[in-house]
Amino acid sequence: MKKSTLFIAALVAGMTMSAQVLINNGPFVSHPGQGPGGADASALDTATHSTYGFGHQLANFNRVADDFTIPANTYWFIDSLIVYGYQTGSSTTSTMTHIDFFIWDANLGTGTVLYGDTASNLFDGSTFSNCYRTRTFDLATANTRPIMRTVHKFSPQLMLGPGTYWVDWRCGGTLASGPWANPVTIPSQVNMGNAQQKIGAGAFAALADAKLNSTVALPFQLKGTVSAAGIDENSVVLNMNVWPNPVTEVANVGILLANGANLTDYSFSLVDVLGKEVYNVANLTSGNLQINCTEFPAGVYMYRLTDANGTVKSGKINVVK
Repeated sequence: MKKSTLFIAALVAGMTMSAQVLINNGPFVSHPGQGPGGADASALDTATHSTYGFGHQLANFNRVADDFTIPANTYWFIDSLIVYGYQTGSSTTSTMTHIDFFIWDANLGTGTVLYGDTASNLFDGSTFSNCYRTRTFDLATANTRPIMRTVHKFSPQLMLGPGTYWVDWRCGGTLASGPWANPVTIPSQVNMGNAQQKIGAGAFAALADAKLNSTVALPFQLKGTVSAAGIDENSVVLNMNVWPNPVTEVANVGILLANGANLTDYSFSLVDVLGKEVYNVANLTSGNLQINCTEFPAGVYMYRLTDANGTVKSGKINVVK
């Protein structure tokens, strides 16, 4: 679908916001209070499904993905991403130690990356969700798959405007099994959604439960604040973000233009505190850049996106050693 996308890694003055869950991508608790020890259960119905969870293992370069849509005239300031999964055989103390992820525009795997990379561990904690992955006939006893909630906290907030996006992620942990992404689970419902999986160096493909080849959705949450006013949707440059910031090695740049705009009309540069240009790419051919910042002395640099009329977007990035 066509979309208008906006990203600003800052708060905008004058907006009225309230903290909330921006999206809860489907329930996975099917039997509240009926799991081991009185915890909740996410029960696999063996009459219709056969897959406990889907591989998104750091060690095997496997990834999973699902999409979300922000309504028209709405802007999200995202504080945190929460994903769910388990390692078979763990206790209720989480064994998760790693998450990396991308947030894409509407084109998963081939479009513009708006945030994330595979080089950084974006892990900010993991705890027991108070739910076990079980089967419908062993709700109270199947305690080998405690589902964990793994968190990344955005700083500064990530802002996205109206449109459809994909988040793809992988996790790592200290046990040999998994991590496995538990699916959205709704009793008596067979088809759930349009989640995707990437195995190793392969391409993303639709996830399906092996029993009936039914579609899958994956639970995740985005938390933050929401606004419905104060943003200019007519800007040609809909998105420009530079991350991580501060940076020690490689800085990533994501640039998204409005439909019909031409990247080759723009240049991207870095300038040091003395005004000396230390990096420049003229007539851009890609909305994603990677800058090797190990070549630069520590300090604050100004980044600028320019066209024939001058600077369009700018900001500061801190290079640390």
